[in-house]
Amino acid sequence: MRLSGKNQGCYNPFHEIGVQQEMEQHMKKSIALFLVLLGFAFSCQEDGGISRKRIVDQTLQGSWLYVEYGHSPGYGYFTDKVSANPPQTIRFEEDLTLSTNITGLTDYKFYRVLEDTVHQSTVVAFYKEDPGNQPQDVSHLSHSYSVIWTEDLLKLAYRWCIEGCHMSFASTFDPK
Repeated sequence: MRLSGKNQGCYNPFHEIGVQQEMEQHMKKSIALFLVLLGFAFSCQEDGGISRKRIVDQTLQGSWLYVEYGHSPGYGYFTDKVSANPPQTIRFEEDLTLSTNITGLTDYKFYRVLEDTVHQSTVVAFYKEDPGNQPQDVSHLSHSYSVIWTEDLLKLAYRWCIEGCHMSFASTFDPK
């Protein structure tokens, strides 16, 4: 039997396998490059002109910029951005004092980090006066939040809000 046309000769199934393997290698490299670029894209996010960096150690100490809040008016859950102008910040000091210009929190000057063993969560409690070293009953704290860490945010969730209200903060990396 004689073949006509340009592709005369023997059929080589190994040629197709080689092409397929080459295509698979190219796809793997393309996917790896895409994932690396995606990682770079999300490692630093802009929020109102302030870069949000990854949080590497989960400590409250330092300054935090108020960037968003979550609330539920009775239907759904909404997350809204907080204007960066003027910046609203909270600062947690090593000596367990705090300072803030956030409306509703300016009277609070002290904080404690506590463990809620019932709900298995970390809680930060705010105080107007120094509570000293007295043990705190986390079930009776009037102004306290569950601490939730994400890759780039510190979220303080209102403990007594049924709908799951929260405030989110981005680190300003200002240790002193």
